[in-house]
Amino acid sequence: MLGGIHSESAADETKLDGTHQQISLESILLLAFAIALGAWFRFANLGGSELDGDEAVSWRAASASTLAEVARLHDKMNRGKLPIYSVALHLWLKVFGQSEAALRGLSATLGILVIALVWFAVYEAVRMPSLRTPEAPADLIDASVAAGMCALITAASLVMIRYSREARMYPLMLTMTLAQVGFLMRAARRGGLANYAATAIFTALAIAVNFTASLAVAAEFTWLAWIFYRQASGTSSIPVWRLGAALAIGVGLLGPFARGIGLLEQGVSSGMLEWISPPRVVDLIRTYESTNGGWVFACLAILSVGGCVKMWNSRQDLLVFGLLWMWLPPILTLGGSYLFFPMNPPRYSLSSFVGFFMLAAVALASIRNLRMRYALTGVLVLLMIGRVNYYNTKPRDSQFREAAALALKVAPGAGRVGVASYESSYSSTLFYFSQQQRSDVIELPPSGPIPAAVSKIDALILPDDMPAADIARYRALFPKLEGRFRKVEVRSR
Repeated sequence: MLGGIHSESAADETKLDGTHQQISLESILLLAFAIALGAWFRFANLGGSELDGDEAVSWRAASASTLAEVARLHDKMNRGKLPIYSVALHLWLKVFGQSEAALRGLSATLGILVIALVWFAVYEAVRMPSLRTPEAPADLIDASVAAGMCALITAASLVMIRYSREARMYPLMLTMTLAQVGFLMRAARRGGLANYAATAIFTALAIAVNFTASLAVAAEFTWLAWIFYRQASGTSSIPVWRLGAALAIGVGLLGPFARGIGLLEQGVSSGMLEWISPPRVVDLIRTYESTNGGWVFACLAILSVGGCVKMWNSRQDLLVFGLLWMWLPPILTLGGSYLFFPMNPPRYSLSSFVGFFMLAAVALASIRNLRMRYALTGVLVLLMIGRVNYYNTKPRDSQFREAAALALKVAPGAGRVGVASYESSYSSTLFYFSQQQRSDVIELPPSGPIPAAVSKIDALILPDDMPAADIARYRALFPKLEGRFRKVEVRSR
């Protein structure tokens, strides 16, 4: 039978975890508050902003009438990713309808689950004994409090809130990744066939939802390689091999779906990722600074350094894991952007933020003076809430709803509406037409030859973020401005 590093007897568990084996009331209260705070920020006014381009892509695939059609459209619009999210969203929409709030409700619900899974993953990681040396950790880090602190930071994090309010696959990918990390750490601590199997299954599921989850798995393989080469003499390497085998089996389960790599290459060659800005080395820092805000980032950075110092002597396994989890995915993203195709660091390294938060949470949990601990925690959370509120005060959505309503007035009856399709503007606009009206909407290319169907169009919906030359030629064809909205305008002849 597969086993852990030490015997799983109650005596050995107590020896390893000492007085910190039990989950404290403090941790339970932290988790409860984190879930309540997280639920508010993830569900409040969920349908207030209009559907953006990426969300419209999710809607078009998930709103298909059959599961086979869902899978076909997903392959067409989300190259290189298995249709797990689209199928889940399709079933969700069957129950909750197709409003903006309903579309985002699945992500918001997963965002709440993420908070709980952050607690699970960090709790197991901090409890994990060293894989390199047989000695139990000598420090007094309370694993359950560190997990509660990390859950609270996650609940108030702007980047986590943003992706939990977006109808895309990333919250599902993060959910699977955190479950995988939690079971990997649990397998490292306790062994057990069920934990190894769960590690393999969630490895496969995370990568299947979005191939960029493999970046976190790469960090785990690197961590195990470091442990293997730094093990003390006499320490068994069997647990390390078992953990590596579980990860490898998880990746191997995706073998039958390798055709997704070819689909990804086709999508990249067709310009699927052209919207992503060219990479810069400074993005390694900007990934964390811009998404959290300057003051929040500074506080988290200082705390994470304190966490590293705390773990330097007695928790090097955990320290190296946290640093690799935080830094290796964005480094690989940067390298991939230079070598292969442009990649978006925040969304493609989303789980790495939890590694960052974990280092900060360990520092907070290590403060013995409760007044000081919660004074610092309170300041951090207030800064994070202020950052979220500041972000929410500025509308960022394109007003396709208003543009669609005006276009129908400009082209009543048998009139036709056209949409210059640029960065999913066609899908975004289509959402705001009725099922009957959608068949009469004409999609126009952003550049290249203009189809003859343009002569049938009475009203044109034109995104204002298209290249200037392309906007100019459509404005020449439709010279009359009927209305200008945020990031979009309506024109007629």
